[in-house]
Amino acid sequence: MGRLDDRPISHDLIFKTACRYFFADVVELARPELAKRLDLDHVEFLEQEAFSDFPEGERSIADLVAKVGLEDGDDRIVLIQIEVEAEFRRAMDERAFAYYLHLRLKYRLPLVTIVLFLRGGRKSIQIREVRDRVGDLEVCQFRYLAFCLRPSRAEDFVNRPQALAPAFAAMMTSEWDPVEKKLRCLRAISRVEVDDARRYVLAKIVDVYVQLSDTEAERFAVEVAQESNEEVRDMVITWEDALAASKTEGIVEGKAEGIVEGKAEGIVEGKAEGIVEGKVEAARNYILRILQRRLSSVPSSVETRLRAIDSLERLEEILDQAIIARSVDELSLEA
Repeated sequence: MGRLDDRPISHDLIFKTACRYFFADVVELARPELAKRLDLDHVEFLEQEAFSDFPEGERSIADLVAKVGLEDGDDRIVLIQIEVEAEFRRAMDERAFAYYLHLRLKYRLPLVTIVLFLRGGRKSIQIREVRDRVGDLEVCQFRYLAFCLRPSRAEDFVNRPQALAPAFAAMMTSEWDPVEKKLRCLRAISRVEVDDARRYVLAKIVDVYVQLSDTEAERFAVEVAQESNEEVRDMVITWEDALAASKTEGIVEGKAEGIVEGKAEGIVEGKAEGIVEGKVEAARNYILRILQRRLSSVPSSVETRLRAIDSLERLEEILDQAIIARSVDELSLEA
């Protein structure tokens, strides 16, 4: 799988996709008391909201905006906006306020904004404020929820009931070393009841954000090969085959002997031609399986075009598209 900052998808597409797939989880983790008031089983996502009149003259697009009803017989509708930011910056206060003004004027509905900060921040969850004053008169006040992952504790999140929690835990501060942290997050993900596309997104977040050195990667392979980690191994086989992250035939086929001894040549060199060809085929098949489960029909021409692509990196890009595509027209299938 790709590593942090290898590609622009690292936080932008994957985290926005995760927030859409697990919208209720984000709200529950950020503000449990708010989640109890919302009918999160019935969410209507709005089309992308573009903001073209910002002072800087830039065209901005809101990450995710949804209409949600209230529970307890209350027939009102509210908007929930989720924004994903790589770094905690105070400048987001004004941006969030601008988003709020645009959405409030357009839809005339109450709006709750949740900003997910992947790095930075001193507090896990906080309420940020923007106040407009003229002299001693406060003329306007805006508040939003800031959910900062880095200062949160992985140990407190990894086993929470929300499917998204162990993926978020990968971004959080922890006393575990990277190998133990990755294993614990993946064990928790292996237990959640979700489809392949959603499990792929959760596992990729862990892989991208729990960085392992070469020595740690070998130790991780040894741990995954153990019988006690069978569920993790089965999951790793699924998504690492598709992404060509595994570099040893022993992992793919479940032949752990060489891995346990730390001598598997594939881990160190990863140059076996047959293994690479097998991973290309696995990646193609995985893309087709995701599309068949997500879309009503997949034309045979899609499979034909996939068969013409031999680049693992290119297939990974297409897989990332497949997990959010609403039709095959949204796929870029050029070799």
